[in-house]
Amino acid sequence: MKDVTSAIRTAVIAKLRNNVMVDGEIVKIYARVAPSSNNGKYIYFPTQDSDNASAKQFFSTDHTMTIECVYRNDDGNNSGLELMVNQVLQLLGVHNQVDMPQPAGLHLVDFVFVRKNELLDIDGVGYVFRAVLTFEAIIDEQQ
Repeated sequence: MKDVTSAIRTAVIAKLRNNVMVDGEIVKIYARVAPSSNNGKYIYFPTQDSDNASAKQFFSTDHTMTIECVYRNDDGNNSGLELMVNQVLQLLGVHNQVDMPQPAGLHLVDFVFVRKNELLDIDGVGYVFRAVLTFEAIIDEQQ
């Protein structure tokens, strides 16, 4: 059995990278942690969970991934976050999984959107709008 965490995250990053734009800028994609020097518009992957779904004949993993979209501004308008979330959902919420990158040695059987949670932080600089998107995947190891 293989740990699929890094492989699936890399595949999803490849699908999103250079394909999400807000305010005329390409949104930066970070794997686990966004640097504090970012421009306030970014996507990262804070958590991933894997559960064994194997049978006697094959290895399989049920995988849950959260993708956090972050949009900072000083006027309280969250339309940039809504645009970012819609682009992510259109890129990842596909009906045909052949449109998703297939990690080497693995078969991404299913990748589905589950839920969205919205959060708002207010700091001394402005507003930080966040959307935490949860996706679930079924990943089989290729023999």
